Amino acid sequence: MDVVLADGSVRTAVDARSDPDLWWALRGAGHNFAIVTSVTLRVHDIAHRDWARATMVFSGDRVERVFRTLHDTIFHNDAQDVDVVVWSYFLRIPELDTEDPVVVVFLLQEGVQAVDARHAAALLALGPLSVEDRPGTYRDLAAWTMISAADPPCQKLGAANLRFPLYLDAYDVGAVQHVYDQFAAALRETPAFAQSMFLFENYPVQGLRARAAEDSAFAFRGDSILVAPLINFPPGDEDAARKAVMLGEALRDTLHNASRRETRHTYVNYAFRDASEEMYGVEGWRREKLARLKAKYDPHGRFNFYNPVV
Repeated sequence: MDVVLADGSVRTAVDARSDPDLWWALRGAGHNFAIVTSVTLRVHDIAHRDWARATMVFSGDRVERVFRTLHDTIFHNDAQDVDVVVWSYFLRIPELDTEDPVVVVFLLQEGVQAVDARHAAALLALGPLSVEDRPGTYRDLAAWTMISAADPPCQKLGAANLRFPLYLDAYDVGAVQHVYDQFAAALRETPAFAQSMFLFENYPVQGLRARAAEDSAFAFRGDSILVAPLINFPPGDEDAARKAVMLGEALRDTLHNASRRETRHTYVNYAFRDASEEMYGVEGWRREKLARLKAKYDPHGRFNFYNPVV
């Protein structure tokens, strides 16, 4: 890749051979080190043009059963199939439940026109409120999962959207039930949070784990789950802002405490109020290397405007 460094100089064709330290840092903490102006990518032929989506919406009293079923089937033994992606949400759909958030599960599968029954059958047996199956292509995935440019979470509508991300290596089903109860109670008590949602993202991680943890600045290759409460409220509402931070931290703490980890693993692109070791890893050698490279490539902190490594 071609980059511009903090001192205004240009580096061309940066790769593992020309500048291994900068290459290491750019992959996982790049916004701390340079502005990328050009990238050369390895492009692969499209193996499967078809994608399929199965959308199931469950009432809130099915939370534990839904996540237990996912844990025991698609996520069993941390062996999610390489062609399957699972996105889930807690959010309000008043037409289906006027009081509490519902649970929306998107099963996405590559290379088929309908999601395989072996992935969907156990969830269908739980009695969803609604089911929708749809074929499409890779280009449909963002709209299918409510994160296209036309969807509210990705538009500038004037509202505040605070996320509180957390990586996990497995679901504690009891903790998921607990955060649902916390989230539902907060939405009932604070109407300003009505457009909030709770995201659960599960991607296949075979490629992620094929690389050694020390090969790049990204520290969390062992994790397979990304969760994030997204607390939405009107701008300028200081009371809602204070409550939003308290709620987001409480929800995340519930899941983190259940993981029994000492340090939170957080997704830097969603991060809010997180310490650097929570975003970039707690290992001493990794933190020392990041600090050393930061001092070398950006000694004056010109690229410290978003979640700096030091």
